[in-house]
Amino acid sequence: MQKEHIESLQKNYVKLVKETPTDAVADHLYQSGILKDELREEILQHSNIYSKTKQLISTIQRSGSKAFKCFCTALVDEGKSSLVHLLKESTVEPEVSNDRVMIPIGGDIFVVVNE
Repeated sequence: MQKEHIESLQKNYVKLVKETPTDAVADHLYQSGILKDELREEILQHSNIYSKTKQLISTIQRSGSKAFKCFCTALVDEGKSSLVHLLKESTVEPEVSNDRVMIPIGGDIFVVVNE
């Protein structure tokens, strides 16, 4: 997983733990091949939703590069696109060149400011 994705999950950890529909997302990640059956069962066995979600996020952070994208897709499929927006917003840093600055304003939209 890319460093900026790990950092984005960490920056938004509290909100993710509170709002992620863990059971459904774990099923999506299992279907996508991100979670093996044993890992999915280990996550879902927790009786406390916060424990489930904490373990899910921790597992995603330790997974390969495809995990973040699949996690975001699962969130959108479960009606949590606001969480995806929050995650992607915190992964994009302004790009600086010699004569301009690109500032992200949402999604794939940037404002370019010339010096």
